[in-house]
Order: sequence, then structure tokens, then C-alpha cells
Amino acid sequence: MNKEYIRIAQAWIQNCRDAYTFGVSSTEAELTWWAYEELEQLIDKNPQQALEIILDILNLTDEDRVLDNLAAGPLESLLVKNGDIVIGNVVSLAKRDAKFYELLKGVWGNSIDESIWNEIKTLVQEIGHDR
Repeated sequence: MNKEYIRIAQAWIQNCRDAYTFGVSSTEAELTWWAYEELEQLIDKNPQQALEIILDILNLTDEDRVLDNLAAGPLESLLVKNGDIVIGNVVSLAKRDAKFYELLKGVWGNSIDESIWNEIKTLVQEIGHDR
């Protein structure tokens, strides 16, 4: 594991916890806001690194609220902005990792390219029947 990715992942998780506990604009949440911004920049500039950090976050927590935020936030954003680049890895991960599959089910398809979204829906249906 990349130490910098883990540092970002841990801070992102803490930011999510603090935003829920104290409010998004709280002093506590502002201390780790940088991790949210860093991940958003990586989604735009280096989608594969962003996916690695999303996986690190997934592996570092089982908290439903954090995972819900991860699915409907960074993972969804990654698929909206760079779905064509990461869809192969996303499909592969969902097929072999039950936790990632569950995370993927939390993504909303509103702004995702239709072909990418159709591939995700088909994948979720196929895997769902196998489990």
C-alpha cells in the first residue's frame, strides 16, 4: 500500500465522520477537508490513483455512513468523469471483491454515461444472481 494514499484515505474517512458528527462547516471537518479536495483532484487528473484511494478507504472502514458517502461521492464522481478509463478495473473488482460490489451498488446513475451505467447495471444483476 502506498503510504500517501493511506494518509489521504484516513483523512477522508475522518472528514466524513467529522462532517456527520459536527457538521460540514465545522472546525473539525475543515481540518481534514484537504483529503476530500485531494481525492477530487485525482479523480480529474489521475483516475487510476483515485480508484486506488477509494479502495484504501473501502478497506479501512466498515462504517455504513462513510461507505454510503464513498459510493455516492468519489466512486460515482469517478464513473461520471472517467468511467471509460476505469470501467474495466471496476468490473474486475466487483467480480472478485464482494465489498467493492456492495459499494458499487450504492452508486447513482443519474449523470453517468449511459453505456457505462448499462454495463454497471448488467454487472450488478449478473453478480447478484451468482451470490
